[in-house]
Amino acid sequence: KYILSSFNNYNNFIQASLSPIGYYTITKIIECIPFQFRNEFNLIFISSIGIISKEKYGVLVAKKFIGCNKSENINLLVMDFVRKNFMNLAVDEYANYLIQFLLKTWNNTPEGNEIKEFIFKHFQEMCKKKYSSFICELFIEIISTEEKIKLIKTLDLGYLLKSKNEHVMKIMKALGLNNYND
Repeated sequence: KYILSSFNNYNNFIQASLSPIGYYTITKIIECIPFQFRNEFNLIFISSIGIISKEKYGVLVAKKFIGCNKSENINLLVMDFVRKNFMNLAVDEYANYLIQFLLKTWNNTPEGNEIKEFIFKHFQEMCKKKYSSFICELFIEIISTEEKIKLIKTLDLGYLLKSKNEHVMKIMKALGLNNYND
């Protein structure tokens, strides 16, 4: 209860989440916080996810929180945040790890399928950018062969290959298109 009261001003939570020692402490709190205080902590987390997910240690806190979460309401709030900020998160140096984590953790769930739809919709744009291309690589690993074929059919391969972008070339290879000729 004392720990939660120190986070009543969510800036304290954010500051702790963004430092190496604070991150470790927060993740330990997440692992052992009693059920009766979980709702209070959930509100603190949800109000700060936009800031912490874009920082080196903060994204680790976000991943730990979501991984330990058992509340469908929190999943809905996290998914609402992702919906509103998908491309900003996908191209971010640290937040892309949150999207990757959600894609793996929520694979074959309604939330995971929605994230897959976002990726499918923005794949051509995402594969050209450094950080979002990592999401594309994971996406290729977890989708079925039929989904890969569907994805390939939607891409403008000529346009992508002409870009000579190193991230695009890596994605093309992952799709099995490394010997593709115009």
